[in-house]
Amino acid sequence: MTMEIRTSPLPELPDIPLLGGIKLPDGKSELKLDGSGSHVKHKWITIKPTPGFSVKTKTVIKNLDKKVFINLCYDSHIKEPGQKKKLNAEGIEEEGINIPLSVGLSRCCPDKRGKESIAVDVVVNPNLRGRIATDSYYRHFICGLLIECVEQKYKIKLDRKYKLPRVEYFGFVNSKTGAPSVKDSEFAEVAKQAIRNENSMVKIEEIPSPSLRTGKLPPKNKEAQKRYGKPSCPPKQKTSTTF
Repeated sequence: MTMEIRTSPLPELPDIPLLGGIKLPDGKSELKLDGSGSHVKHKWITIKPTPGFSVKTKTVIKNLDKKVFINLCYDSHIKEPGQKKKLNAEGIEEEGINIPLSVGLSRCCPDKRGKESIAVDVVVNPNLRGRIATDSYYRHFICGLLIECVEQKYKIKLDRKYKLPRVEYFGFVNSKTGAPSVKDSEFAEVAKQAIRNENSMVKIEEIPSPSLRTGKLPPKNKEAQKRYGKPSCPPKQKTSTTF
């Protein structure tokens, strides 16, 4: 297994192009011509997160012994954490903590001794900053979460034993070229990230239809009502709403 290493500058990502189809009224999706459904057009934005602290660990892969610095950063474009319900393996509903985050591109950076290391940025909502700073148990949980997320994205194995060096950020890049840069360089900056703009997405919410709530069919379907009878358990109708 290998880790993807990129040192090229992050491009300004355009909107994802749509497949050919019929544009729907929401203006953000199209109906595919092959009848397989609709394709939603997502918009992307580039963010420059604020550094928080760095987690130092290392790879535990044969023939790939490298230090890995995971930078925890903050940006308000990332959703706030909240509660989320899901079904466990036994089909029982459970409620847990949902922490949205964005894992950036990995890059090669020399450490203070000049040895090649790997840096990755993970961005979360700024509302986490206060609890991370004051609750050591919660900070330990977040550090473990960062390591796990980097493992999942890059399909590698990292050492769960970590250190917290006295640096806010490791792996500055040159704002002109995107190449690794020393902190004191004129053009050194925190690496930018391209994330999906959640505000451009179509949200779905369930709204019971007034006609179905009363158990009556619309006037134009009176013939169907005579033929099949009134619905005994009226379903809910899904309506797409754009915010």
